[in-house]
Amino acid sequence: MSNINKNKKYYFTYKTTNLLNNKYYYGMHSTNNLDDGYMGSGKHLGYSIKKYGKENFKVKILEFFDSQGLLTKAEITLITEHDLDNPNCMNIKPGGQGGFINEEHALKFHKAGGKRVLQILSEQHTLKLKNNVEYKNKWLKSVRDSAINNDEIIIDKINRRLLNHLGENDIIL
Repeated sequence: MSNINKNKKYYFTYKTTNLLNNKYYYGMHSTNNLDDGYMGSGKHLGYSIKKYGKENFKVKILEFFDSQGLLTKAEITLITEHDLDNPNCMNIKPGGQGGFINEEHALKFHKAGGKRVLQILSEQHTLKLKNNVEYKNKWLKSVRDSAINNDEIIIDKINRRLLNHLGENDIIL
């Protein structure tokens, strides 16, 4: 889990590489200690580390940032759909779409039942989006407002995912 917090000293993107098969994982991390041993929190990365051992992985810091906001924006541009299509890439989501906000968020998630809770919440959210126009409009406004600088690429990706997820042509940011 990325320990992201506004009170950290360092904000950076990184690339973790399996030295045996050249598979890699991109991520972002915030910390007060550059030697904290953090290698990433990706699902496939975790399986790979368990299988091959930490000693067969190398973490390279790619770029430092002055704030959490700049870090998040950088991860969005770092991990693209193109990367996800590469068989050596262990990321499963584009940048900015994975992980936990902080340790408290992760703890609450795991205590509440983890993935099953997320699945139930997602199903409930989808039903509300399909059946409650007021809820859908409020949610779309919050997504639109949170799109960094209304970046057209990000908005296009969100529109495509909404169309695939809800099957509705009228959801356009």
